[in-house]
Amino acid sequence: MSERLKVGRHTLEGTKGILLLRFRTAIAQDKAAEKSYSRQWKIAVLLALLAVGLGLSLTGRWATKHRHRRARAVVAAIAGASALGFLGAWVKAAIEKSHDLDDAKLAALKRFLEVAGTDMPKDAPLSVDVDFRGYKDGGTVVGKEGGLFSSIKTYRYRHDWLSLSGSFADGNRFRLQVTDRVTRKEKSKRKYTKVRESRHSRVRLVLSVKDRWGGAAGAAAAAAAGKVGPHRPARVSARGRILVADWNAGLSKTMTGRYGSTTGNADGRVTADDLLGSLVWTYAALQRTRPQAA
Repeated sequence: MSERLKVGRHTLEGTKGILLLRFRTAIAQDKAAEKSYSRQWKIAVLLALLAVGLGLSLTGRWATKHRHRRARAVVAAIAGASALGFLGAWVKAAIEKSHDLDDAKLAALKRFLEVAGTDMPKDAPLSVDVDFRGYKDGGTVVGKEGGLFSSIKTYRYRHDWLSLSGSFADGNRFRLQVTDRVTRKEKSKRKYTKVRESRHSRVRLVLSVKDRWGGAAGAAAAAAAGKVGPHRPARVSARGRILVADWNAGLSKTMTGRYGSTTGNADGRVTADDLLGSLVWTYAALQRTRPQAA
């Protein structure tokens, strides 16, 4: 059985079958970790309340009387055992939390391999570099506004959380990259901090075009075709036989205030459809501009 994935950055290599099995297993393990974390956290809270309650009872009037000495010892033992149980449950909850992966990222990887994998050779190597952390832990601060004593602070993050590379049955090699750019604005209130987050995602496809698709000429023609048509990329260029295309994959906005969080666009995360859509558009452009055999 494969080792459980932790929250963090991972580089995984193997065939499409091996990686697909890995992500299916990770999804099952992730669901188990979520349930175990919830259960252990509830146990930890109950044991903490029990330990505190019994501990406070030892300071009561009845516990200071001579005839309750034995009962006091029993209560103290139970309180101590509850405290130890709380520590154990808290540690287990922390361990399970470290295996609670981003559901959306796991789902996107699994579905992409299920669909696009049908056009990949069975034994062709694949490489997946994925970061299951959020943008604050895994990303890089690329801009900041507002000083130490300013009531309004703005942070700009860049999080390159996915790079997936391999080859298709037609010989074309590909690399898909996903980047999240997040702007986080914090406004300090008297009793709380108001936070606004906006996330822009980008999907980049780098495709090495083989001669059967026109090689360098085919890549250049497909790049020129990127100026028209539905679902066209935001930017597209050709560097020799290498076609590079960027898509804006959605926008999500979230505000957190005194009464919790509200999401302006719940569908702003990158999905497998965004990754697959980049391939569909690119191959459609290559097909339209493909040189006809004499």
